[in-house]
Amino acid sequence: MISLNDLIIKQLSLLLPSLLLITLASTLAHARPLRVLSLPVEASSEVSGTQKPLSAEERLFLAQELAKQLVQSSEQKLSQISSAELTEMMTQHPQVLDDCGAKCPQKLAQLVQADLIIQAQMFRFSNSWRMLVTISNLEGKKLIEAKLKGSIDKIEAQLKQATQTWIKELNQVIKELSQTPLRLHYAQQASPKQTKRWQELGILWLPIKGGKFEMGSMKGHPNERPVHAVEIQDFQMMKTEVTASQYWACVKVGACSPIPEKEGCAVLSALSREAVNCVTWTQAQSFAKWIGARLPTEAEWAKAAKGKTQRTYPWGEDKPSCAYLSHLDQNGQEGCGEPEVQAPCQYAKGISPEGLCDLAGNLWEWVEDDWHRSYQDAPNKGVWCDQDLVQGHCPSKIRGFKTYRGGSWYHPAERARTSARAGGTFDTVSVGIGFRCVL
Repeated sequence: MISLNDLIIKQLSLLLPSLLLITLASTLAHARPLRVLSLPVEASSEVSGTQKPLSAEERLFLAQELAKQLVQSSEQKLSQISSAELTEMMTQHPQVLDDCGAKCPQKLAQLVQADLIIQAQMFRFSNSWRMLVTISNLEGKKLIEAKLKGSIDKIEAQLKQATQTWIKELNQVIKELSQTPLRLHYAQQASPKQTKRWQELGILWLPIKGGKFEMGSMKGHPNERPVHAVEIQDFQMMKTEVTASQYWACVKVGACSPIPEKEGCAVLSALSREAVNCVTWTQAQSFAKWIGARLPTEAEWAKAAKGKTQRTYPWGEDKPSCAYLSHLDQNGQEGCGEPEVQAPCQYAKGISPEGLCDLAGNLWEWVEDDWHRSYQDAPNKGVWCDQDLVQGHCPSKIRGFKTYRGGSWYHPAERARTSARAGGTFDTVSVGIGFRCVL
């Protein structure tokens, strides 16, 4: 028979993640629940006489039953990574854990799209016990490091008190994570197939805060008027324009059609670093669908470029130069002396405060909306189509015109303003047009 003392140790080991989840839930009122990965507690397995440690099945049963009761008693919807989910991910992706060493917890967390990682150790020290607890983020940064000591009863009492203290220390982190659309998408929408594809392609999604803002400008081209209020929801945008290698991966599996092999167009290969150009609006849609994303609406693109402060340029108010973007410079040189599409993120000063590269210059970027010569009668939310949406998209009518934003390597700096806009037919193939996707 297993001793009562050892049973308490085992149950205490199982109780730690559940206590944290409950406290996290109470802190996250009016916010999404966090995805918490609790790794097995490393506990002493010392036995004596006929005593036996709990089997894996018994440990799993106790954990599931205890968590089930605690979740049912909570007013919040908790999102605890189950052992079954973790095991399934490890089975599907064994190569991820090969020789991962100290980074295994982070690798596991990435597989199951967790937000926080809880680890704990328990060991005997003379006649008492020690419990070491760490809570880390996905980058491996330890947010909490705590040590509890004493008898089992004392540790249990300390644990309940300590959890409240840890949550106070984590308040800001929890707030930021709970409001991050990326994690919301990972936890509730993204399939393992999608997330694996993003990782393989090197796609990084950055959160863009929604809300109301003024779209358009009285200082630019007449097609930027009238200035009008628009409201959008939070979303996530690719950090970079889609690259030739990313697009090649889509072509290779037959989900996308090739781009023309002509002068000025990107070369499709697994090693191509430049942003892909010469893609039609329809081809951009195909790639977006393949990765489980979509093209941004014009309003979303404008909000990402303008930010909270209604910036004139994606980086701010500084006058454009070749330190900020690839464009037709003051000396009449296309691409600031490199007259072709370039690899993403070559202009550090031009990166937006949100972390987005090349929203100005390099390539115009297709958006979802049909092209309109002004904002007259523009909607105050959503996509602007001339026809009813088809499966969430503006349909492609014959010679239908679509919108693109951001300027290109052969256009002057005024076309890189956050309110500048242009349009072309949905089947336009241009060395100056590419795209990026959103979720």
